[in-house]
Amino acid sequence: MKKITLTAFMLAIVGTPALVQAQEETNEVSKPTLDKTFANWEGRSVIYDVAVMGVDAKANLEKMENVTVHTLEHWIELGGNLGHVGWGQPQASEEINNTEGVDGGIVKDSPSQGLFGMNNPWWQYWAGGWCNQGNDKPVDMSHICADTHVHLAIKPVGDVVPQVLNIKMLALKTEPEGGDPCVRFSLVAENKDDAYNASFPVVGTMKPNEWIGVDMTIGEVDRLLSADSEVRNSELKNIDLSRFTTEWSGSVFNLSMPVNQDLKKNEGAMFAVDGVYFYTPGRVVAGVEAVAASDSAAEIVVTGRSISVLGGEGIEVYTVGGRLVASTTGTVVGVDHLEAGIYVVKAAGKVMKAAIK
Repeated sequence: MKKITLTAFMLAIVGTPALVQAQEETNEVSKPTLDKTFANWEGRSVIYDVAVMGVDAKANLEKMENVTVHTLEHWIELGGNLGHVGWGQPQASEEINNTEGVDGGIVKDSPSQGLFGMNNPWWQYWAGGWCNQGNDKPVDMSHICADTHVHLAIKPVGDVVPQVLNIKMLALKTEPEGGDPCVRFSLVAENKDDAYNASFPVVGTMKPNEWIGVDMTIGEVDRLLSADSEVRNSELKNIDLSRFTTEWSGSVFNLSMPVNQDLKKNEGAMFAVDGVYFYTPGRVVAGVEAVAASDSAAEIVVTGRSISVLGGEGIEVYTVGGRLVASTTGTVVGVDHLEAGIYVVKAAGKVMKAAIK
């Protein structure tokens, strides 16, 4: 089975404009290497769901303590204008063949032949592509929550920088009527022409021959979407996390570009994509306060979707008004249905106050 470590895209674009005005806010990371993500979960356990990452970087990550690495096998299905260079697609230039990955390695030496070309023929009025998690390889993504970080790195190669790049992540394979409430944001060229407008909130700017990364929690993306007038005035929910309650397969990432038939400023744009992954820190609530004295040695732990007890059994979760909202006779109880706030937790002889975010 092939494993992609570095992906490159070549674009030749012709078409009509997609004009949707979006809020512009920068949430970019310059030189978005893997080690820059460590500070976001230091001292906690973490799960990385990896789609595209350098071979050496991934191998080192798998050796780290308290780190779980899942591989998203998105190379099973490819769509849109996406295909291996050489499979009827234009050959990549030496410039893109020798592009160095954000965590090392170069395109042409990828052991997975992870080089792709995206080409939009002149008769089409759309340019884009996607990489899907195959239906025969669904994965457990139940840990995905508002605290999960989405990470993606883009490097325009050559002089033509994409004017706008609209990005969807963790999307449905087939978009329903009215849209898909998935993770979505846009990147724009540093000197973007006003004729090109982003479809989603803008979180960073692209420059020639420089890596730019996006590292945001799903909650942060959700807040940007809430502030965006186009989203706020539509019936589409911001981000739907319920799709992860069962085993998931879908579009790991989906790239599309609004085009302008007259200006054609995107035509001939090439860019490399690397560092595509999602990471979810485990969360022990340090601010839990004892409500009553207890000799119990049990420890109450809160993560993004559950409350667990170490060293005992039986958990009851109450509102501060005394209403029971979750319970179990075991050691773990789900709390993802609860609103953010302060709750009283009784477990293994302890009574604690916990903040659920």
